[in-house]
Amino acid sequence: MTAEHPPGPENEMASGRRGGVGDISGGVRSAITDPRGAVHTGDGNLNATTWNVATLNVTEAPAAALVRQPLGIKPGQASLQRLQRVFVAPDGFDGLLGRLRDPGSTVILTGPPGSGRRAAAQMLLCPTVEDIGALTLLTTSDLQGSDSLVDDAVSEGARLLLDVTDLDLRGFGQHQTDLQRCVAIVGKQRASLVILIPDGLDQHLHDDLQIHRASIRGPDQWRVLKSHLEHGFELSLSQSRVANEDLQVLNGLALRSVARVAGYLEQTRDQGLDPREWFRNALAGLADQEQDVITLLEEKVSVEERTLLLVTAVLEGAAVDAVYFAECSLQTIVGYAEDSPPHRLEQAGITDRMRADQERIRLVDGRARFIRPGLGEAILSHFWDAYPDLRPGFATWVETVHSWQATRAEDRMAVAQRFALQSIRTNQLTDLQAVVEHWSVADRDEPRRLAVAAMTRALLDDRVGQQARNYLYGLAVRSHLDPRLGRIAIELCTDVVAIGHPRQALVRLRWLAGQRSVGAEARQALVALCEDNRTLELFVHVLTDRARFDPELARLVLAPSRLSHGHGRTAPLLVPRLRLKAIAVWARSLQNADSLAWRSAVVPWLDEHARLVDLGDARLASVLVESLIAICGSEIARLAQLNAANETWLADSGVAGRSLTTARAVDNALDRSLADLPSTSLGSSS
Repeated sequence: MTAEHPPGPENEMASGRRGGVGDISGGVRSAITDPRGAVHTGDGNLNATTWNVATLNVTEAPAAALVRQPLGIKPGQASLQRLQRVFVAPDGFDGLLGRLRDPGSTVILTGPPGSGRRAAAQMLLCPTVEDIGALTLLTTSDLQGSDSLVDDAVSEGARLLLDVTDLDLRGFGQHQTDLQRCVAIVGKQRASLVILIPDGLDQHLHDDLQIHRASIRGPDQWRVLKSHLEHGFELSLSQSRVANEDLQVLNGLALRSVARVAGYLEQTRDQGLDPREWFRNALAGLADQEQDVITLLEEKVSVEERTLLLVTAVLEGAAVDAVYFAECSLQTIVGYAEDSPPHRLEQAGITDRMRADQERIRLVDGRARFIRPGLGEAILSHFWDAYPDLRPGFATWVETVHSWQATRAEDRMAVAQRFALQSIRTNQLTDLQAVVEHWSVADRDEPRRLAVAAMTRALLDDRVGQQARNYLYGLAVRSHLDPRLGRIAIELCTDVVAIGHPRQALVRLRWLAGQRSVGAEARQALVALCEDNRTLELFVHVLTDRARFDPELARLVLAPSRLSHGHGRTAPLLVPRLRLKAIAVWARSLQNADSLAWRSAVVPWLDEHARLVDLGDARLASVLVESLIAICGSEIARLAQLNAANETWLADSGVAGRSLTTARAVDNALDRSLADLPSTSLGSSS
């Protein structure tokens, strides 16, 4: 029975992995923990680091550096090129590099979290710029299922980084056979493989894998910091100008925290501070500043003082004028108005109020910044935690960001990102969704970009990602979906959800394909997403695993021209498992088709066969005809319809050349098929 109403979101569990460089969890220290990029990271979680490869600053789209592949994820070239510039090789790196020079080699790498093991793994596989395009990032999920990692999924010369550091001892033991299979495939395909395993579990490797084992210790923290400053930000800082006690703190940091210190130093480079104070402030940015904010707000008790702090935090780096106008807007929205305010000229001006707090706020070239890095993030977190009743008001205020005078596009993007991060941290996705929908229906392109960027943050966060994907599911099945919001949903499914959750992306796009407002665009997105065989096979499962089968969508995505074209892969018709599934879907799609619909569906198959004949691809042409016969099965009526369609097509195409070759190939295949049928079938249909 056809379902009249779509089923609820499937029981899709989030991965539950801990955050990495961009972790926004815990306490008042939230938001972006690495303001300038994911380099020398390592808490043992490729998933989190991958999502934050592009978190170079608050205004960039997190998913921009990632591309979903048939197997694994393709990292962005820009992030790897930056890593190549700032990378500091640990002891023993050259020896490991030598082990990977021979095609088919594997290194199984371990090391304590924070040692830079992931950066080292990437540089082992990509020592030069020319190597970057071959790198693919794999996680434990790529090992699951017998169809995931197979010979034809790994090309010769591929460079694979498999991260299984999220496994506990039990899971690590269960995946030993999978790891052996990976090593064998890489050897057979003459590829290169680095496997990152949990620290301390190398002794539990299977005996056959012990030969590939290697360990790593992080390089000197000062060398890493210096490299980040000089090659990442074109900054210089002499070690002699840093206090000894601060150097001791630096030497105790994980390398991902060293990268954050470098980012904080770059962020405050123009404040004119003494080098010792400059460095100490950067270190202070790593600390939990919750108590500092509580103390600060005990001093700042008036509405004017507190709204100035909040708006400066939301617009940190923006012009002072922008802070003033945004503060006026906030005070109106939260319902603040003085009973008998003094004349404006009797009140302190915005710059006077900021200079009165010069211990914390500094004006640099007319722009407002907190002297201590991370203080703005801590202030935002405190206000969102301390005033839950005002969160809807904050959301309404952020909705109006495009009316805030004197703001730049980058200021408004920063506001969107900071608001998204606070909504995520406090699990207030309803506020975020309301703002996204408000922006989506604006008549300008910039609000749409803000909506995409804000929602992307939620989709890529481990704690609320599933909620965000459920929201997209709700949009996909919503009655009378606004086309502007629908296009945003399509973009997010295609560019964000499909990276780590391709099945969920396909499910949502499948429902969007049924929307009158954006159906055609969703269908094209599905076609583009199914360029690789693995996603195409997943689409077949999604298409046939729901109550509402869409025959037109099936024939569009599984068009014969797509089934016979490699697109840099093995043609789907030459993959036996996929060919059988495609045949079954085609047969189902034509189950109730009349003669005219059948003929219309067959013509593309005949056209594609003729094209293959022109190309001289006899093998694929033969497989295509046999697949067409298989779609008919043993139904005499269908075979007869195919014969009639073939004759009509030949007459329309002209009885000559490739058309005649195709028609004869179909005739011969029909003859063989009829000869194989039991005589009872022939007799009953005569």
